[in-house]
Amino acid sequence: MKVQVLPTSLATRKYARFAAMGSLTLASTLVGIGTTASSATIRGPVRASEALSLGRVPHVGTRLPRSAPHAHALITPQNPTSNIVPTSAMYENCATTSPTSSQVTNCDQETVSAIDAARASEDVGPMTLPVGYDQLPPTVQALVVSNLERTDRGLTPVAGLSSSLDALAQKGAQNNTDPPFPNPFYGTGGGSNWASTSSVLLADFLFMYDDGPGTGGINVDCTTSNPSGCWGHRDNILGNFDQPLLMGAATVSGSSLTQEFVGGDSVDEPDITTWSSLATLFPVAVSTSAITLNAGSGAPKSSIVMVSDSGVNMNITANITPAGSEWSLGPYSCNLQPGASCPLTVYLAPTPGGLTRATLKIKGPNGTIGVALDASLVSPGIPGAPTNVVARSTPSRVRVSWTAPASNGGDAIVAYRVYSTPAGLHCVTSATTCIMTNANSHASYLFSVVAQNAIGLSVPSTRSNRVT
Repeated sequence: MKVQVLPTSLATRKYARFAAMGSLTLASTLVGIGTTASSATIRGPVRASEALSLGRVPHVGTRLPRSAPHAHALITPQNPTSNIVPTSAMYENCATTSPTSSQVTNCDQETVSAIDAARASEDVGPMTLPVGYDQLPPTVQALVVSNLERTDRGLTPVAGLSSSLDALAQKGAQNNTDPPFPNPFYGTGGGSNWASTSSVLLADFLFMYDDGPGTGGINVDCTTSNPSGCWGHRDNILGNFDQPLLMGAATVSGSSLTQEFVGGDSVDEPDITTWSSLATLFPVAVSTSAITLNAGSGAPKSSIVMVSDSGVNMNITANITPAGSEWSLGPYSCNLQPGASCPLTVYLAPTPGGLTRATLKIKGPNGTIGVALDASLVSPGIPGAPTNVVARSTPSRVRVSWTAPASNGGDAIVAYRVYSTPAGLHCVTSATTCIMTNANSHASYLFSVVAQNAIGLSVPSTRSNRVT
């Protein structure tokens, strides 16, 4: 089906869902159902040369309960309560036919920031892109982003990209329409999405957060009187498909992107890229880069480093070098699921003439990260100020994140305190992220963070960006 690119403020959107009912005859019949495009409006300033056009068709079936095992969600993927409208900066940097390198960087930053703010309202952690994301082929980017949406909610990831499903996705992308399903259909369920932008991140934001009813939405098949078509693209990405789950993806530069998911796939193999092969690209995050403890009598002799996972299962190992220093590592278990974290406890045992400096080496699939350990003989003091304070907002919540100070003052940090300017929002936490309810959605805020140890409070951090 041909989808027309409409004037500046208009767009079309489409999606398709499919379920086999144990009958190949029914599957091929469903695949052949014809559909008609419908139009919708994109809100916000979009230049004509950058107008984003998304297409949509009524779904061609429903997913039925299967007897095979399904993915189990740690966080039930509920649909948002309202649409979140993309910013003009997202369109300006992402919806261009030939983006510059700075536009690519700005697109990543703007869109991931918007995704993270929207995720905060779902109590889902931020999206962590793999190292070298922009150098990956667009089809692999589509696999990465779709799987980050799944794994960060506890859903089983797509196993990988299939060449045969990629070929079907390419047909859809070239024709500005949903890719066709395999015919005869050899899975137990499936779904496909199409967007007339080649930006994977922008398409993901629209699929996940601007696909519902109400103000700002561009989904004309989703109304309060007929909600059955609401959040169709999001449902495809987060579908509770049978395993194995395979994917196809394709882009036409600057103009078209398609995704195809086939669950219970009895034919295809992930012969283009496997999800497990991308594990080495995902970073391990640590809560601090240095620990200083006071070697004097009566001072605390232990500190905790939080290690966080992103994207894929990670088996984290750690050790302290050199051997024979005054530092030791407590028992730990760090076989992490996506989005999880674990504590590593280091201990200081001062000895006359002992080695006071050492390194905690934390090894994950993407290499080794070092945390400097130092035993001081001075009286402990207040910690350093937190850094890199970033605020992200949704209509009802504000999420503030920061980096732990380089020095804890020789005493373990026990809390962080977040303050807003003007006053009104405040939280206390032991983590480096805080989510606050914003009852006054019309207010504009800046945020600062102070670290606290047994000695006292640090000086305030540099203020965050302004959010409303």
